[in-house]
Amino acid sequence: MAEQHDRRPAVLLVDDDEIIRRLIKTTLRPAPVRIFEAQNALEALKIARAEKPLLAIVDVGLPGDDDGVRLCQSLKTSEATRDVRVVMLSGHDDPGTRARARRAGAEGFLAKPFSPLALWRMVDDVVSASA
Repeated sequence: MAEQHDRRPAVLLVDDDEIIRRLIKTTLRPAPVRIFEAQNALEALKIARAEKPLLAIVDVGLPGDDDGVRLCQSLKTSEATRDVRVVMLSGHDDPGTRARARRAGAEGFLAKPFSPLALWRMVDDVVSASA
């Protein structure tokens, strides 16, 4: 019998805070998606190249040299990942942070603390648009 591949769209969660990742996973549990997790930009790029997620939910404030905005830019400028839709999360809901995310290519922005319903709607819009 041939191995069947899981054809559900992939969502990549990128946040160094395990509690935030758990909250997002719990929110998205009923969604018809596969969920992958990364704690930093390097891990996220490896997963994105391998799994080709439909959507990446990325924390702006990732630790290290490559913050979430740089990760978004990397995803959007790489041939292998440029079609990944990106929603940025940030504890800083100010026009400057939103503008940086937009310039990097992010399609969406949610301020922390975010409403699980707002997150669900954003993910549902992306998944529905791809169907």
